[in-house]
Amino acid sequence: MSVSASRPSPQIPAPALTPSLQASVLVFCGVLASGAFQWQGLHPLRLAAAWLVADAALGCVFSQLVALKLTQARYASTREPGRIVDGPLRIPSAGSPGHRLITTINRYIADWEHHTWPELGRRGVSACIAAALACVLATYLGRWELILISSALALGGLLSLVMGKHAGGLGRLLLALQAGVAVALGYLILAPLNWLAGYLAGMAVIWAYLATTWRQTGARSALQVAGLACVGAVGLLVWARQIIPAAAIAIVGIAQVMGAKEGLPTRAQVHLHRLLWLVSLAWISLASTYWVWPA
Repeated sequence: MSVSASRPSPQIPAPALTPSLQASVLVFCGVLASGAFQWQGLHPLRLAAAWLVADAALGCVFSQLVALKLTQARYASTREPGRIVDGPLRIPSAGSPGHRLITTINRYIADWEHHTWPELGRRGVSACIAAALACVLATYLGRWELILISSALALGGLLSLVMGKHAGGLGRLLLALQAGVAVALGYLILAPLNWLAGYLAGMAVIWAYLATTWRQTGARSALQVAGLACVGAVGLLVWARQIIPAAAIAIVGIAQVMGAKEGLPTRAQVHLHRLLWLVSLAWISLASTYWVWPA
């Protein structure tokens, strides 16, 4: 019995070069922490280019990688390896020497026409174009910016290969990676990288990963670990004699941990949590320009 090859595979909306609030705020946090931004000269243009790279271009590449993983998983669950499909080559009668060969060739052709190119090929091409755009803009920004973006793209591709069928885990890791790159790039376009930029980027990675884990799985433990990250931030602020920001972030961290419950959060809870940690990181970034270290 012949099975038509025109059966559609599961469709996933293709990500586009669209900005996101989270990445935009994180780039701004890096700029705040540098303490060197001025609305004159090339600073606004460099900021716009950094935002486009870290937000739209990098986000498009990572979104396409996750979409590729989801598409592969869905297709693998619905594929029928032994099916006979209608193809351009005429299938000889069963039992003839060329029956298996022609059937296999027709199956590969059908997969290419209805799955490989429409769903995987176009996403792969989109990811490559966005990656090339990110590298071109990073070249304009500078050598270290290009190294940062190239490393992030390479790491994202490596994670896509080693994560297997775990699309959810891959999405969380890539979102955290994008958060760290956004902060580091916003800092790097105006000032050389140092421990402060690394600290802020690390905080962004931790918070983004844990917040996404909580949103996707409802695990209260993710917010509890995020609370420990708040404790570290508060301790550093107190050491730097920034008492008011330290108290505010401590209150935010306690409220998030105490208000968290097991189970998937509502949309309002997700938006509130994201807003609180973005504001907290922006406050830390702004306060870092006024830090006074003990003698």
